[in-house]
Amino acid sequence: MHMSNENKHKGMVKDGWGRVLKGFASRRTNKAEPIYTSNYSVLTDDQLADLYEHDGFSRRVVTCVPEDMVNKGFSVAGDPANININELDRLNWTGNFFNALCLSRLMGGSAILMGIDDGRNLDRPVSVNSIKGMRFLRVIPKNRMSYAQNDIDSDPASKFYGLPEYFTITDGISNTGYKVHRDRLLLFPWVDNSVVKPLNTAQNAKFWGTSVLQYTNKQISNLSVFHDSLANLIQEAVVGKYKIANLTQMLAAGEETKIMNRLDIINESKSVINGVILDADNNEDYTRDAITFAGMNGVSDTMMILLSCVAEVPVTRLFGRSPSGLDASGTSDLVIYYDMVSSYQKAMLTEPLKRLVFYIDQYKKAIYTEPSESLGKSVHNGTNGPSENRGARPLTEGDITIRWNPLYQMTEKEAADVYKSNSDADKAYMDMGVLSSEEIRVSRFVGGYNQTISVETADLPKSDSEEIVQSEP
Repeated sequence: MHMSNENKHKGMVKDGWGRVLKGFASRRTNKAEPIYTSNYSVLTDDQLADLYEHDGFSRRVVTCVPEDMVNKGFSVAGDPANININELDRLNWTGNFFNALCLSRLMGGSAILMGIDDGRNLDRPVSVNSIKGMRFLRVIPKNRMSYAQNDIDSDPASKFYGLPEYFTITDGISNTGYKVHRDRLLLFPWVDNSVVKPLNTAQNAKFWGTSVLQYTNKQISNLSVFHDSLANLIQEAVVGKYKIANLTQMLAAGEETKIMNRLDIINESKSVINGVILDADNNEDYTRDAITFAGMNGVSDTMMILLSCVAEVPVTRLFGRSPSGLDASGTSDLVIYYDMVSSYQKAMLTEPLKRLVFYIDQYKKAIYTEPSESLGKSVHNGTNGPSENRGARPLTEGDITIRWNPLYQMTEKEAADVYKSNSDADKAYMDMGVLSSEEIRVSRFVGGYNQTISVETADLPKSDSEEIVQSEP
């Protein structure tokens, strides 16, 4: 028997849990087993863009995590004068990376086109030794990027196996699309799920991830509908009831104009004398019924918590509200959240930033490549220019170390407690003769306050156990 499309869809559950009865043959079998029926309604790029532009909850869900991923910044090891950071600031790396991450979280992916001045066209690999500068950073949404089957690296031994080597960008400015080599692009697929995608997935969708609005849209919709309904209820929070004598007979006689005139007089009297003038002889009456909003806060809080859960952003951060309840500081929620943001930084930003800094340093030549023990001797020439000596070997991308600044900022009291604990420990080490005041001063305060102390132990006398171990053949 064939079912029409109309009848076929009537019995389908859309993205939800249901129950089917089973096990009639045995009493011991569960007769109501929960099942999940999958009939996903995938949001289109136009719908995602519309939600981001017009819905405040959707925009907040998209922007919170990218904002926290970039706003504290980072440092580059071996560049104490921050020459590379200054160049990144000139290129507005914070704004460009923030926009790229927002588009990635919104659309499932994005890219940054690097305007590398190496004398080559965009469809050629970067000539590292020929880089003279960086002209721009340009954010490209994933829906303006495409690639063909023959653009994919098909060498199983390559680290880029299965990934596109070239992208065709259609930005709406040039008349035709232009081809770009992956060397010149920083790619940001949001939570890459290419492994679990079906084999018949469209070619250009395989590489990219999933929009965060795809799996939060239900909770956003529920919260939006609740608040819209609540706003409508507020307009009808107090309803006036008028009892007019002979109303039925007047309506039957077509005297609606008299009724409306009477209501207008009553309303005017309310605004003039803050009271209502009624006809006592005809038993006119006026009462007011008020809607109670008891329990609405609990419903709203529950919906906010559900949205916070699926968006992976604490309620305090997502909605900008203060924590509530006994001993509610919100600190633990933020610490867990910042741990997640830190993992996103390492997974999505560290490698692209290392490559960008590597390209920049080819013409800035600010990162010192000598072994770490020589860094204190002549890292920089004392000016804002490049180092006089880059070291004995050329810089590689693997030499770049990105150090993310802490996301959680201590309060003044917390910082004071840390200083007090560290100073007590330092004094104890001094009293025992473990550290000198000079070692503490250098370790703690040179280059900014440091939580850890580094001590040279090479000149310390060997213990008996160490001498025994070293003397053994």
